[in-house]
Amino acid sequence: MNFISRRKEMLETIKQYGVVNESVLKAMMQVERHLFIPEDLLSKAYGDYPLSIGYGQTISQPFIVAYMAELSEASKSLNILEIGCGSGYEAAVLANLYKQVYSIENIAALAESSSHLLQQLKYDNVSVIYGNGFLG
Repeated sequence: MNFISRRKEMLETIKQYGVVNESVLKAMMQVERHLFIPEDLLSKAYGDYPLSIGYGQTISQPFIVAYMAELSEASKSLNILEIGCGSGYEAAVLANLYKQVYSIENIAALAESSSHLLQQLKYDNVSVIYGNGFLG
């Protein structure tokens, strides 16, 4: 599978929906979404829809990730708190836009796996915390 061309197609779809911030688009291009999903879903990695990551959770639709990132008015001088880390995909996108990302996940297995993957991928500015995001 040619994941680079699929990521480019994904970006074109996101642009058609109105996301125009170049920093956000660049961050979306840099993050390899296929690394954040189960192996049996690799052929769907860059489709513009959510995918199951287990535990009754999903990885968000790429447009939604890009749209939220654009609305956040990101800056490399700021920190951000993400509630619900899931597989770590959005945290990885945000890591390209913010100084520090704090991501809270209330499912222990997802907190552990996303933290491990983000460390393995050298997202040194992401901290995954196991806990209830409702409590801050």
